[in-house]
Amino acid sequence: MAGTSYNPRARFLGAELREARVAAGIGVRELAKKLGIGHAKISLWENGKKIPTTEDVARYLTAIEVTGDEFDRLLDMARSAGQPNWLEVGIPGIAEQLAALMWFEKVATTIAEVGPLVIPGLLQTGDYARSIMGDRPTADTRVAMRLGRRDVLTRRNPAEFTALIGEAALRQPIAEPDVMAAQLDHLLKTAELPNVTIQVMPANTRWHPGLLGPFVVLTFPKAKPIVHVEHHRSSAFIFDDDDVQAYFEAIDRIHQVTLSPEESLGLIAKVIKETT
Repeated sequence: MAGTSYNPRARFLGAELREARVAAGIGVRELAKKLGIGHAKISLWENGKKIPTTEDVARYLTAIEVTGDEFDRLLDMARSAGQPNWLEVGIPGIAEQLAALMWFEKVATTIAEVGPLVIPGLLQTGDYARSIMGDRPTADTRVAMRLGRRDVLTRRNPAEFTALIGEAALRQPIAEPDVMAAQLDHLLKTAELPNVTIQVMPANTRWHPGLLGPFVVLTFPKAKPIVHVEHHRSSAFIFDDDDVQAYFEAIDRIHQVTLSPEESLGLIAKVIKETT
């Protein structure tokens, strides 16, 4: 059912519709004329502020000549666009969420990622990421996508990124020693960027929410913040105000036990020496 939204599904559906329209070389006003509606309504759909009906999406896609599997994929997205939170289980759903996460990272103002056991994705080197991906058929593609995501840290007007990394992630021998040393060295170099802050959650600390697992909190210039949580073959975007606020409070709690940025980089340098 159509309605107002701005939830993660609606925002990503709008972004996908806009991308398809631009790829077809059709302007908003031209499309509005074809559909017999006001151009403001199309802008609301594409911004995720209003959810189009499945019939609206079908007409939209037909007007810009989208057919086949892409037509079916976007229509499926429209059917579930009204759900406030977005949970997926299984590889196909996670793949779509990964595409959504990459888009949210591109438009985010700030990104805070908690990684108690693994280096956060935006800070991973190719060899480290490949050690995680293993020999799966899609490994090379997924590694390339992960490396491409790092552009949000170095582009013009980059996102402000805070990484809260567990000491266990620095020491866990996920890869060969030379790969681990290169990964940790990459952390030191990336921390030199003015928009990047890296802090370590030391191993000898009291309980804190960072021990429960990884998560990412993203904020945006004109939209509500969202949280992304991923675990093995499941992934979720969380949008509900109370739930999102709980993750902000969790980050505040984690900051109470983390080392300062300077202390954190010193510890990383120490671990590099131990690793090599």
